[in-house]
Amino acid sequence: MPRSESWLPVRRADRQALLDRTIDVLVADQRVVAAWLTGSLGRGVADDLSDLDLWVVIQDEQMASIAADPAAFARQIAQPLLIQEAPWNAPADGAYLLVLYPGQAGPQQVDWYWQPQAHARVPLDARVLFDHSGVAKAVVAAASLDQAARRAAELVMTFWAMSFITAKKIARGEVWTAVKMLSTMQLELDELRAILEDRWDGTPYRDPRAGELPATRRQQLEWLRDTVETMRPLMATVARWGGDVPTAAFNDIEHFFDLVETLLDDPAGA
Repeated sequence: MPRSESWLPVRRADRQALLDRTIDVLVADQRVVAAWLTGSLGRGVADDLSDLDLWVVIQDEQMASIAADPAAFARQIAQPLLIQEAPWNAPADGAYLLVLYPGQAGPQQVDWYWQPQAHARVPLDARVLFDHSGVAKAVVAAASLDQAARRAAELVMTFWAMSFITAKKIARGEVWTAVKMLSTMQLELDELRAILEDRWDGTPYRDPRAGELPATRRQQLEWLRDTVETMRPLMATVARWGGDVPTAAFNDIEHFFDLVETLLDDPAGA
């Protein structure tokens, strides 16, 4: 198997070539009004393994014909290795496909989203590839901000409750259950960051998942502490949004982490 420092640049070059080819095809298609990237490429935080999340805005009168056979549209770019339908992911009155295209260093994934121009709004975290008609920018209404604040507060509270339960699993040596719960906590962090991203204050984000899987109880407890520290600046943002983030239990939960650590100091516990 080739070394990562050789095949990762190949993947990046494959993805760029695929994107360049896609843009050429879309720009030449008179049915297409605009296109943009969302996801990590839209936010400017992609790595060499990131996929293309591609939104294509279609003239209203042409949308029905494309939605009837989106695979034919996707085949304009290259012959797919795999096409997965998931209509529940489609935007309103639009279409969606997950498509894998061939690449020199493994398949390249494109999540295709098609939507009619009447419903299109450019998301705040999108990278616009082209726009022939000046699609309006998305706006966040006050009501949705309130809803987002409530959801953010729910995630914070669920996160802290899970952190306490995870600490107990670590103390008991339930290794795989602890890993699963740590992963779930990370997903909650990811959702919270996505909610807050439009107003993110630039605080550096450190992903506790980086590195080796925490196989021992001590590693798991360290990972748990790192995950909690990652939550702290997010909590402060939720509070500034007006989210209800009670803090009474947090210090006691972290004190419980200290108690778990005393168990790990026992040679039989680490």
